[in-house]
Amino acid sequence: MDRMPSTCSSRRAAVALLLLAAPPAFGAAADFFPKPFENGAYLELFGSREEDQTRNDIRRSEWTDTFFTEKLTFFSNGYSYHPRFLQYQFSISGGLKQENYSSSFAPSTGWTHDTGLDYAARLFFLPEHPYNVQLFALRYEPLYKEQSQTRHRNVETSNGARFRYRSKPWFFNAGYLDNTLESQSEFSNVKRLDLNGEFFKEFGGGNVFSATAFYMPSDFSASHQLEGSSSQYGASGMVDVHHARLDVTASQSDYEQHSPFSGRLENDQRHVEERLSVNLPLNFRTDFLYRVLNNTSTSTTPLAPAPRELSDDSEDLEAVFSHRLYQSLDSRYVFLRSERTSTGGDSLAVSHTLGADYGKTIPRGRILAGVNLSTIHTDSTGRTDVSSEPHPAVPVPTPPGGFVLGQPNVDRSSVAIFVRSPIPPFDVIRLVEGIHYDVTQVGATLEIHVFLLPPPLLPGTYDFVASYSLTTGTFELRTDSTGFHTSVRLLDDLLTPYYRYLAVRSEVLSGFFPGTPLDSTTNTLGLAVSRGPWRAYGEVESLEWEVSPYRQWRAGAQYTGTLDPTLRLYGTADYLHRYYPEGSSAGVTTPYSEDSTTLTGSIQKELVSRTLLLSAGGSYSKVTGLVDSDAWALDAAMSYTIGKLELAAGFDVYSAGTQGVGGGRNDRDHQYYFIKIRRRIF
Repeated sequence: MDRMPSTCSSRRAAVALLLLAAPPAFGAAADFFPKPFENGAYLELFGSREEDQTRNDIRRSEWTDTFFTEKLTFFSNGYSYHPRFLQYQFSISGGLKQENYSSSFAPSTGWTHDTGLDYAARLFFLPEHPYNVQLFALRYEPLYKEQSQTRHRNVETSNGARFRYRSKPWFFNAGYLDNTLESQSEFSNVKRLDLNGEFFKEFGGGNVFSATAFYMPSDFSASHQLEGSSSQYGASGMVDVHHARLDVTASQSDYEQHSPFSGRLENDQRHVEERLSVNLPLNFRTDFLYRVLNNTSTSTTPLAPAPRELSDDSEDLEAVFSHRLYQSLDSRYVFLRSERTSTGGDSLAVSHTLGADYGKTIPRGRILAGVNLSTIHTDSTGRTDVSSEPHPAVPVPTPPGGFVLGQPNVDRSSVAIFVRSPIPPFDVIRLVEGIHYDVTQVGATLEIHVFLLPPPLLPGTYDFVASYSLTTGTFELRTDSTGFHTSVRLLDDLLTPYYRYLAVRSEVLSGFFPGTPLDSTTNTLGLAVSRGPWRAYGEVESLEWEVSPYRQWRAGAQYTGTLDPTLRLYGTADYLHRYYPEGSSAGVTTPYSEDSTTLTGSIQKELVSRTLLLSAGGSYSKVTGLVDSDAWALDAAMSYTIGKLELAAGFDVYSAGTQGVGGGRNDRDHQYYFIKIRRRIF
């Protein structure tokens, strides 16, 4: 009986201690509750009108699209526990759309209505620490893409993680991405891993050492049973000991895609490069380069199921010896040995080049002159293939000159041009000559002019890949070149007359050289004018050659200036006339002329204390010759911000037409108008 009060009091004391301890424990848990830096919401209204018309000699098609969306977004940015421990970014959006889409190739459905849901969630662990982690989950249902797009009701999701470590001398990054794009009729999925690291160390006396490595594998799949994978991995290193620098790079790239509808494409590339630069006494300098490039490409199509394999292995050795005498004379000697081995043949080219450049300052100007002498000995056996030659960032339609294949003496019938799609899964699409591009021979090289892309690709800038074979033959060829150039800058660069001369002479030493050896002389005479924001030039040029001679003159002007702090102008005008007398290249034996005109311009003006921005631009191009094309584009936009309200509007219209050698013509007209209103609610 005496122990009962003691026991009860002990229990009451224990309960009291638990109650006293509970608030601190609850408070510690509350520290991890999200604490926002900022919460907010905004409303976006968007409307557009788009029209497109395509026509050729066989058919005509057109479509129109009227489109409206209303989108409400809530967002929160903040942290948990401490801003240096965990930060977050979160937003969620709901949207409505109304659309009226009609076309000549499908029955109209009238006004349609749809909804969309977007979200973006990101977590940043230890954001200010040398090592940190980011996790993200994104969903984008782009109601802003009109029904004119090839893919309807797109839903794109991206999930992944990134890890970063930054603490000298070590740097490391790792990332994983799983991206899926789904629509009513198509889908694509890309899984990508990205690993890269670097060791960078600076020593006394300005000496530096660095080493890097990377590994990036990916797999993709898409509709129409399209599947593929790619991987890139390699390492590089650099040692700089003040008077000498050594750079070493080794990489491997593998790409493979296959589909029963488009065929199979495989490309493997290995690249090894070593470069050594040494500064010697008395202003001498030496540079050595050793490079190995192995390319293998295999492709099949449903119409040509037999694999077509191109193998291209090259090995280059280059040595450069240069010297500077005072500040006026630079001289150099270059030795280059380039060996190429392919499935069909081999070639070896050894060249010696000697050059010098002289500069002399005169009152209110400067005289520049240079001479270049070279000789190349080429030994070729069989048919040499070139596999997957890259041509990045090419605008379409291509401007005059297009892009030029990297090797001379190309077998025109072997040319295959591919474009890399910027739309997931970023597959490679083969183009068709005469429908998407044409080929023009200029001198010993071929120019590629791309004037049309297959749907859904629109005019823009793309990466291209070219595969081809060189002319078949077993021969030894010696090519000697003599070049000279001079210019005089007068009146503080107001006037600069210039002259260039290049003579190329070829001699077949043994065997049989298919085609005509290069025996040409090029003379160029011009005048450049520069005053303030103005630039202008005019020049005449002649190429004497048995195969494809021409005479041309060209002129151009450019203005880039700021009339006042709120008004900026830009404009260019270029004209080129080229006349081809009777020749024997590409089966064209009759004389013809080619003219091209290009005009571009833009203006930008800021008003109302720089809260109102107006901009407009336009371009025009016209080419007449064996292939005629013309195109013009006009765009304008305005943006206005006042308080929590943002307003934007604009339009973009263009027209393009091409008529090929066979007489067929393709035309396209496009118009796009939009208005966008964004209002911050809180």
